[in-house]
Amino acid sequence: MKVEDVTTDHVVTMTRKALIGEVRQRTEHRPINGLLVMDEEGQSVAVVTQGDDFRASLQDEAELLADESVVLVPDRLREHIPEAPGRPVSTIESRRIGSVAPDWQAALAGGMGLDHRITELPALDGGTLVSVLTPHIACQAERRTS
Repeated sequence: MKVEDVTTDHVVTMTRKALIGEVRQRTEHRPINGLLVMDEEGQSVAVVTQGDDFRASLQDEAELLADESVVLVPDRLREHIPEAPGRPVSTIESRRIGSVAPDWQAALAGGMGLDHRITELPALDGGTLVSVLTPHIACQAERRTS
């Protein structure tokens, strides 16, 4: 099974200048864990995940221990940290990012992503972004066909 067999071609991207609030709006009601962050030349340079947003929103571990509903109820997190939506994506992005090619073996590409804790891997064809691979989905698909 190839990467192109298990990727989504519905690629959601943001610029580094986009605001965290925009990320939340674009991921809130969709099964999207992360968005690719693009530079001015249209190259993928980072990923912003819901986990990045969450970690940036909490001031410290003491906040979590004082009121766990902040974590368990999404609206509570938004109320608790009102200034986060106005911050730029560049303040929370994960710069550790790789890429795969559509013709790579899905299991190997997925394993690479999991090994490096990368949640979204851009699939590039000749340097052009064509789709996104979610490593755990690639590994699950490979197991189903084995």
